[in-house]
Amino acid sequence: VGKDVSLGLVGGTQHGPLSPNLQDKQFLQSDRYKKLVNKKQLMRYGSELMTHNITVAAFFRQPEERIISAYKDALHANGFAGTDFKNFVTKVRGARNGQCKIGNRIYLNPVQCFANYPGIAGCMSRMLTGQKCADALFHEAGLENVAEAVDIILNHLDFVGLTEDWNESICQFHRLFSGRSDSVTGQRVWDQPLQREFANVHKSKKATIGVEELDGFRDVADTVVYEAAKLKFERMVGNERCYKFMSWDEIERDL
Repeated sequence: VGKDVSLGLVGGTQHGPLSPNLQDKQFLQSDRYKKLVNKKQLMRYGSELMTHNITVAAFFRQPEERIISAYKDALHANGFAGTDFKNFVTKVRGARNGQCKIGNRIYLNPVQCFANYPGIAGCMSRMLTGQKCADALFHEAGLENVAEAVDIILNHLDFVGLTEDWNESICQFHRLFSGRSDSVTGQRVWDQPLQREFANVHKSKKATIGVEELDGFRDVADTVVYEAAKLKFERMVGNERCYKFMSWDEIERDL
């Protein structure tokens, strides 16, 4: 990335959400703002794209696939802590015969228990609007964050990538943010990314868990957010698709 580009990465291993728009008077008067302040969880730092001249890049994943990935990542629920996290783990892992009861419903396996636990769904919508992935404050599904999250995606993010279109996303990242200006023509020249930056192609012997284990569960809030991200991605890419399909021999030769 050139020195003139101030780049903010949302999420990643730091689990860093965007901070909310602290100049929005309606937000400052909302119950969500008051509860965030009361619980000392108001994000006042990070990628404050509303108040700073910063370029923000974000990757999005199909919501139910993200739920499965979070479950497999040691019940990832950044936002739950202390008693909240202990109760959550007990509910998901401590159920008899793998079943659990949440409210008036019985779920048939730990993955369903995880997905349906209050505060798990809606991770992407929350992280775009100043909250952590798991909702320990309201134990809601992120629906109240959707409108703001969609606006941020469509009107404020400078780069959107899709996990399900990883290779094209990585290629587009290089096209948009790397390279240099040709001294003669003035046109921007960029290098193709290395193949090892693309999807991991090694074979795994680990047992896999598919979305079918969720028995029809849908993360409603994040589905809307993901559709907005796909729309933004297609607008961003247009006819400029750049990823070159490579054969297995080419991939192995380049690794």
